[in-house]
Amino acid sequence: MLIKVTKSKNSVTFPQANEIYKMIKLVDSKCDGLLQEVLSNFSLDMVSRQTDYYENAAEYFGLLKDGEPSRIARHIFRLDRNRVFVSLVQLILEDYYFYIYFSTRDVKQLQRLLNVELMLNPATARRRSSTVVNWIKWCDSVIKENNITLRIDKDGFN
Repeated sequence: MLIKVTKSKNSVTFPQANEIYKMIKLVDSKCDGLLQEVLSNFSLDMVSRQTDYYENAAEYFGLLKDGEPSRIARHIFRLDRNRVFVSLVQLILEDYYFYIYFSTRDVKQLQRLLNVELMLNPATARRRSSTVVNWIKWCDSVIKENNITLRIDKDGFN
């Protein structure tokens, strides 16, 4: 799988949504719910603030636009479960900040980047970094489960 790492020019808030399956279920529910059976263990019973976190995460990765599924989301969420997950891994690892943590496993470096580059205060950077750590653990398991070999193109952020 080719990963083209880029710095997002996205104006959406950097994600604070630790449970990736909630974000997946939220997007899936807006894209005809083909994964509902697979995701049945993950409740979407969230308070409004939590829903905003997961919608913002989906928007950050281009899966939702103004609360509605994007073209890419509609394409991805028509695939079978494994291909959905692999496609999401690719989207996640193409993000500069997620890739930096994936490649270094240095949470302090990630927090410094979020603090300096995104101008998040240290407490917010710490909370947002927990999303990155949790999602990268999920990516690791999908990569391992699907025996994926990654090729990295970092020209987008040099």
